[in-house]
Amino acid sequence: MAVALVAERLQGGTITAIDRSATALARARARNAESVRSGRVVLEQVALAAFRPDPGAFDVAFAINVNLFWTTDAAEECEVLLGALGPGAAVHLVYEGPARSARDVGPVVAANLELGGFACELRRHPDGAMFCVTGRRPADARSPRPARPPRP
Repeated sequence: MAVALVAERLQGGTITAIDRSATALARARARNAESVRSGRVVLEQVALAAFRPDPGAFDVAFAINVNLFWTTDAAEECEVLLGALGPGAAVHLVYEGPARSARDVGPVVAANLELGGFACELRRHPDGAMFCVTGRRPADARSPRPARPPRP
């Protein structure tokens, strides 16, 4: 749904959507068939850690409810994002807010992005229903970053 909302508002350029799930991409392809045909939408089946765009190819990145940024250190994903985003560009990670009894993962997401080289800001909706961690790629960050050792 997010791809369609962005695609209909594009004044130029494209939106590239990646997902490791063939099922999710099949749904996105069906929902965005016209935009895919016109070239406004590019869909690619790949995990973020394996995504290899041109350096600095993107002005902004976003994800909704992607748990790997709080269930892992997301080191490989941060490296990909740092390389894919141009200087000063941002990644926005949006999540539904924690239930009263659930763990608050916002600070964990922000800490992992910061460890990955981003300058972060955590913003919450006033009613607690959602939060967004925005990570800005520093203008002086090298692109791409040196490879970290693989995860154990």
